[in-house]
Formats: sequence, C-alpha cells, structure tokens
Amino acid sequence: MKKTVFCTVILLAAAIFLQADPPATFDLRDVGGQNYVTTIKNQQGGTCWTHGAMASIEGNLMMTGVWTANGEIGEPNLAEYHLDWWNGFNQHNNDDITPPSGSGLEVHQGGDYRVTAAYLSRGEGAVRDIDGQSYSSPPARYEPSYHYYYVNDIEWYVAGSDLSNINTIKNKVMENGVMGTCLCYASQYISNYIHYQPPTTTDDPNHAVAIIGWDDNKVTQAPLPGAWLCKNSWGASWGLSGYFWISYYDKHCGQNPEMGAVSLYNAVLQPYSKIYYHDYHGWRDTLTQYNEAFNKFIAQDDEIIQAVSFFSAVDNIDYTIKIYDDFQSGSLQNELSSQTGFIEYTGLHTITLDTPVTLNNGNDFYVYLLVSDGGLAIDRTSDVPVLLGADYRTIVESSANPDESFYNDGFSWHDLYDYNFSNPTWDETANFCIKALTKERGISIKPEESFNSSGPAGGPFAPSEITYSIINNEASTVSFEVSHDLTCDWITLSGDVFGSIASGDTTEVIVQINSNANILTEGLHSSSLYFTNLTNHYGDTTLEVRLAVGEPILHYSWYMDTNPNWDNEDQWAFGQPTGGGGQHGGPDPTTGYTGDNVLGYNLYGDYPNNLSETNLTSTAIDCSDMFGITLKFWRWLGVEQPAYDHAYVRISTDGTNWYTIWENSETIEDYAWTQMELDISDYADDQSEVYLRWVMGETDGGWTYCGWNIDDIEIFAYDEISEPIELSHFSATYSYPTESAYLNWTTLSENDVFGFFLYRSETDDFATSIKISSLIPGHGTTSEPNYYEYIDYTADPALQYYYWLEVVDIGGTTSVYGSTDLIVPNCILSTFTVQYLNCKPTLYWVTQTEIDNLGWNVYRSINNEYLANAEMINIDLIPGNGTTTQPHSYICEDINVEVVSGDVLYYWLESIDFGGNPYIYYPPAQLTIPVSAEESPIIYDTVTLHQNFPNPFKTSTQISFSLPHPDKVKIQIYNLKGQLVETLLNENKPAGSHTLEWNAENASSGIYFMKLLTKEKTFVKKLIIIK
Repeated sequence: MKKTVFCTVILLAAAIFLQADPPATFDLRDVGGQNYVTTIKNQQGGTCWTHGAMASIEGNLMMTGVWTANGEIGEPNLAEYHLDWWNGFNQHNNDDITPPSGSGLEVHQGGDYRVTAAYLSRGEGAVRDIDGQSYSSPPARYEPSYHYYYVNDIEWYVAGSDLSNINTIKNKVMENGVMGTCLCYASQYISNYIHYQPPTTTDDPNHAVAIIGWDDNKVTQAPLPGAWLCKNSWGASWGLSGYFWISYYDKHCGQNPEMGAVSLYNAVLQPYSKIYYHDYHGWRDTLTQYNEAFNKFIAQDDEIIQAVSFFSAVDNIDYTIKIYDDFQSGSLQNELSSQTGFIEYTGLHTITLDTPVTLNNGNDFYVYLLVSDGGLAIDRTSDVPVLLGADYRTIVESSANPDESFYNDGFSWHDLYDYNFSNPTWDETANFCIKALTKERGISIKPEESFNSSGPAGGPFAPSEITYSIINNEASTVSFEVSHDLTCDWITLSGDVFGSIASGDTTEVIVQINSNANILTEGLHSSSLYFTNLTNHYGDTTLEVRLAVGEPILHYSWYMDTNPNWDNEDQWAFGQPTGGGGQHGGPDPTTGYTGDNVLGYNLYGDYPNNLSETNLTSTAIDCSDMFGITLKFWRWLGVEQPAYDHAYVRISTDGTNWYTIWENSETIEDYAWTQMELDISDYADDQSEVYLRWVMGETDGGWTYCGWNIDDIEIFAYDEISEPIELSHFSATYSYPTESAYLNWTTLSENDVFGFFLYRSETDDFATSIKISSLIPGHGTTSEPNYYEYIDYTADPALQYYYWLEVVDIGGTTSVYGSTDLIVPNCILSTFTVQYLNCKPTLYWVTQTEIDNLGWNVYRSINNEYLANAEMINIDLIPGNGTTTQPHSYICEDINVEVVSGDVLYYWLESIDFGGNPYIYYPPAQLTIPVSAEESPIIYDTVTLHQNFPNPFKTSTQISFSLPHPDKVKIQIYNLKGQLVETLLNENKPAGSHTLEWNAENASSGIYFMKLLTKEKTFVKKLIIIK
C-alpha cells in the first residue's frame, strides 16, 4: 500500500526556484528542453478571460504531470466555453436568482479571474475540451463522463510600481507555470507586438492573456527595458506566432490587483465528491472589521470532511480552521477538528485537514475561520467593475438565507443575514466565503470509468490492461476485495486484489485481458468488476469490462436513394446538389458520393450571412442492445473557422437535450467527398431513442461557403454476447464444526435460468467431475441479486477438491462455470456462538489449532447471505495466536449495533494469515434479539465461583458460578483428606450465571471444599456441614 503522491515534474533545480534573483530571461516553452505551454487557441466573442484562466491551469497540469498521470491523451486542453456559459454571473444562469436566468452579464461578453475563481471553487469545472466545449449553445452543465479538475490554489500578486515584488511573480511562474494577466489593448499602446500602456493613462483593462516568460533586457516603448512574454488567444497567425510582449512598466500587466498577475495552480483531478458553500459568486467584497466567522451546513450524505477552502484578503496571514458539531446558546460546541497555518499570498486556498471529520446524512456541522489580518471575504450582490471584453457594468444578484453565515464582533455571534450594509440593496444577500470539501465515505476508485478494449478475432487486444487505484477515504483502516464476474475467464486480476488499506492510503489492482480472449467469438463481451469495502461497504463500486472482438456490424444505413423524410429546417433539403456556391472555398458537388442525391443545406449555393443555427434532424433510431456504436457518413463541407462560422454534429436521446459530438475547429474547404467516423457510444449505446442532428450556423456577416452536403449515413455497432447469469461470487469452504463443505454463490442477474447443478472432482478437470447435487431451482429472468447455498456433507478436508457450477436455462441449454477449489481455513474451530449479554451481542469462539494466524475480523449482517452486505464490527484486527496446537478462546462484543427486540443478526468469522490471505468460516452464528432486558443476563468479566448459600448448612446448599463466555465446567466436592466425595457437574455451559444444588444428606459433619475447573482457571471455596 502507498500514500497518493503527486510529483511535480519540473526540470528546474530547486535552487532556481528559491534564488533571490531569477534569471534575466525565461521561457516556459523551453525549460531544459521541456515545453510547459499549451497550443495557441483562437477565442470566440469576449472570452479572453476564460482563455487566460485555462491557459494557466493547463500549464500547471502540464508542468506537474497530473494530466498525463490521469490517463489523458495529448496536452492539457480545457473547456473555456463551459466556464463562459456556467460561471453563474450571466444571463444564461445564476443559481442565486429564481428563475436562474435573465439578468447579469451577456454570455460571451466578458468576465474576470474572480468570476473564474467562483466557478472553480464551487467545483463546476474545469472540464476538458472534449467534455464541455460549445460556444454557440450551452454544453451540459454536469455529465458523469466529464473529467473535472479542481484548482486548490488561486493567488493574486502585484509587482508594485517600483517592481519591488516582481521576483515573486517570476518565481511563481517558474514554480507553478503559466500565469493569467491583463492589459488594455489599443493601437496606441502596441507596436511591433510590444505593448506598453503608460501608468498615467486612465483606460481600464479590456483583454486577458497569460504570462509565459520574460526578458529583463527587452526594449519597449517604456523608459526602461524589461517585458513579459505573453500568450494571446487570437490564433497562431497573430503576433509572434500567437505571442507578444508587455512591458514590466505597463499600467495593468503585473499591476492590476484583480487581473494583473494571477496563478491558478495545484490543479488535480477532482478528489472531492461534494463542496458545501453559501457563496455562489465567491469573493465579491471584504468585511475588514471582523476576523472570526463560521458557516453552517447540513450533510447531504454519509461523508468525510477532507478539506476547507477560503479566500485570504491580504498577504501574510495566520489562520485557524475548526469544525464544530453544534451551535447552541450563542456558542460553538463539540470541536471535531482544528488546524492552524500561515498563508503568504492573497487568494483562494484549500486546506487539507489533518483530522478529517466523519458525517452522517442529516448532520449539521459548522466550519469556523479565524484570520489574523485583512478581514473576511464575502459574497454579496455586486456591481461587477472589471469585466474584460464587456463595454458595460452590470449588477449580479446574490442571495442568502438566515442561519447560514455568522460573524463575531468581539462580544458575540451575529447572523450575517441581519447585517446592515452601506447600500441597502446588499442586505440579506451576503455569505462568507468558507467552504467544506467532502469525500464519500469508504473507498473510491480511480479512474471511475469502465475498461474498454478491442481487437480482431484471435487478438491482439488494445489496450491490454488498466490499473485502478483504490483510495481509503475513511478515518480508519478498511478491508477490501476486488473480484470479477466469474462467468468471465478472459480477464485476470493482479496486484492488491484483497487486504487492508490504512486511512488516506491508496493501493492498486491491475485488470488484464488474458489469452482466453483469443478464442472468443466476434461481438461485444462484457464482465463486471466489483470493488468491495468489506469493513462497512461505503463506496462499493461496480465497473464494466467490455471487449469488442472483430468488426462492428452495420445496423442502419441511409444511402439517399430515397428521401429519409427527416426534419429539414429552413434551406436543408433532400435532392441533387447543383455545384453552385463557392464564394470562398469550393462549390457544392454535383452528385452524391454514391448516386445523385444528398441531404444538404442550400443545394443551390452558399449558406447566407448572419444565419442562426439551422438543423437537419433524424427520426428516432432504436439502438437497444447495440454497443460500441459508431456513426459514419460522407461529407462535402465548406465552412469558415469557428471564430466566424459554425458547423456541428449533435446527438440526443430524448429530442430535447442535445450534445455536440463534432464541430469545426478550423476553416474546412472540401473539394471532394470525405468520410467522417464519430464514436457515439457514450450517448447511444443500448438507448431505445437516438436522434442525430447536423447543424449549419451560426454565421457572421463576412465570407460565405458552400455548407453541408451529406450522403451514405451508416450506424455500426457490436451485438452483445450475453451469458445466462452474472456470477459475482462462487466459493467452497470447509467447516470443521459441521464436518462439511459450504458452497455458496451469488448471481447479480439471471436470464431464463431453470436451475443449477454442482459438480466435484479431485483434479481441476471438469471431465473427471461427478454431479453432487440435485437440481437447485433458479429464478428465471431477473436483474435482482440472488444468493444460493449448498452443503457437501461428503467432503474430506484431507483431499483437494474442485467444484463447478452448471447452469441450465429454460430451453435445456447448459453452461458450466468454475472451477473453485475447496478452501480449508488455517484455524480449526470447535466453538463459534453469539449471545445477547449485558444488552449487547457477544461473540465467543474457540480454536483447537491455528496456523500462521495473524488475527480475526468479525462481520455482521441482517441476512445469512454471503458477505456482500455484511459490515465489519471490529475496528482493529483481533490478534490471533500464530501457529499453535493448543486451544485458544476469543471474545468480541458488538458494541455499536443498534437493534430492537426481534431483530435477527448473522455473524461471520474471518481469519487472516501472515500472508494476508483471508478465510471465512461457516456457518454464520445467528442471534435473535430478546424481547426484554431480563433475557439479557448480567455477565461477569471473569469466571466467578460464589460462596455457597447457606453456609454452614445441614443437608443441602446452593452453589452459584458465572461465566463470561461459554466454557466446559467441572465442579467437584473434596473432604479434608483431599479425597473426591462427589462430582456435581462436568459439561459445557453457556455464558451467564448458573446455580446448582448439592444434596449432602449422606455426608457427615465437617469441613469440605468445592472446586470449580474450566479450561483456563481453577477456583476453590470452603463449605461447612453441621448436623
């Protein structure tokens, strides 16, 4: 097992980072031969600020290696337009108003780095370009397939008018990568792609770019040399291949407190499942007169608080973070976690808690923040003053509710909702910028994606393997197991497939396509992977493994021999193109790719200027039971680059919500038919309704091209090769107490299953096996899990056995799965019982021998099915006794169970040997909770022999004793000479208090001794008979 560590792959020596005087020249495109700057992009509309921000994050992901480490392909490429649409400040969406649209900024008309910080700190993004990059229509806000990257730190720096702090900016560029900045772009300020706006001018910034390096000796229009090397977002044909210079002495670059120098760094694949916040718009103002605040939240799930984020309003502050369980009578109570630290620079910071806090669904919790200087950042309704690319100011409304945010005025706590601002329109709109970041309890799996592989019949298959990381989010160690559908023999699991993971640690399992895949028939074969948290089942995960063998099959085709009668808007039409158009690029074709006809936009020439999106939409296509779906079609397309004109292909499964699967990334000038192939499996697989859409537009008022011409549309897919059952578990374990083998299996689904037979052999060869069971009825067709059990009373633990499971479907067809070998546990149990003692379930077991026994785990469930739904009740491993041939007894109390009378509980024992191998013991122990407390006797902690009563006595007396656990008890009477007079008891007794009577009518007067013997202890007390 290992801790998760993100290594910063930077080829600069640490000494360079820390030196007082950075080098005179620096360029992130060549750091020891490594490039840490992503490709120049070409923005649309007023989205420069999104490109400046994403350039910084992309550079950081490239520099740290996080992008590649998470299996991404190519260089980092994030979706600027997802930020543009879903930042929360615009007329498209603002969650703080109802309805959430209609006011604020115009989409595509500006924003800034604080807007970006609000979006990122909420966990809305950043997402990849392939996830949510759509300019003309909003991409989906959330999708399970999206990869989200969380930025832990966003810092603002100012070089100072005397450049006294310029080295901070330089060092941060070297350390963290590309940095966002701004300028006022105007012709009077730029010459030969060198920009300088004198500080005495009054023009505000209107454009965002990114710093990638510098040259202290660069001569500019400023009085002194020195300039920042900057990346623009106007395409590689602009400037110096997309780059230019800005003087150190520029009015805004490196100087503007909100936009001049902003580093977005420590970007990671989103590790948190939920972010709790009240400040939807992030940092909009600062209450400088206060330094203590807290936010109240209510847990929406069973979770663990892993981190807290907040904005520091000034440089160089000390902070204290605390998590509390309650707020009563004006006081925070029951502290759960506390952390202190120092923050050097202004901005957003995410603080990982040394002591995570476990939450149950519905718990209220309170996140407290104390800062030493600068006040407390708040969100409120605001007149957003710096909106790069916009030519206006606007009010962005925020909202708040009572009992969310509180501040301390030095005497007592007050609800921020009741605060009176200087502007009454801000009242009842403010919240503190304090967030709680949580993970779901239990284990989490990375990547959270199924494993897809493909290849020709007979192989090879690529990719041939995948590595999954299993992360323990719990505050304590958990036990885990990784398994797969046992009907599948073409995958192999290796690495840590079972064991335990300490809190915060990560382990890995490798899934490989093995040589058995080489004999599979053509089609789509699938299996399931089961990641099971054996301790408490939080985070149990099932992922799919899909193997596409051979070539996909053609399922649908439209060759345009006849009109498919799809929905044609505006000038979309079916017919023969005329070869017209071509004001720019080539003209339309004169025929289809095959035959005469096509589906096209304006069969007589170019598309018009200022065209809105215009659609060609298919009828519903049934893709049920189809997998790995690919769309192929032939195109003849002319369209200008997306800064001006647009062409799209989209898909929907309901005819209402559309997803862009292709758009032109550059000018396209087809002079011949070109085939396109698009993977639509993420959207279309196994869907009963799929709609396809080709879109022409939007277009601007400039050049026009011939537009879309489409022919020979085809849909290819694999047919799924299905098994009669999905088998998640099949095992055979020998039980010494019952002298039999317990076989059990669990199906997650069944398809026309009539029943099962079991076979056994002494060799791992089904041909040598014998049938050992009669037909065990199945469940027909079901998608519900079902548990089965069979006891083989003829099994001999001295022999090696192999078992097979034969499935018989309703038509009589059989399928055989296995083998599983007989597991003989490393310990021989003679006793395993559970009793309700002292108002709690108490388990007791005795071993006769143990071999390499490291220790024990105990599991509890409300049914007697296999451990899939059982919960481990011990926090730490119960120590075993290694290797021994002496009997040993164990006790475990289930102190955390909540029960009511009549509940039935089942308990399993698991031993762990020195090699980490687990052994489950059968059958489970069963307990029914009694109706009354009287049925739960008080049990002494040790074996106790009480004084007899009465004593002295004449003819009879009562002898009482108590046992903390079941034990074999012998009670004997001896005279003064040490001679045995009588044995009163010699048998096994359960835990509890016991009383027996000694009838001494035949004994003479005198002194006697009663002796109690157990396996571990002996007790003696004196009796006196007087006659």
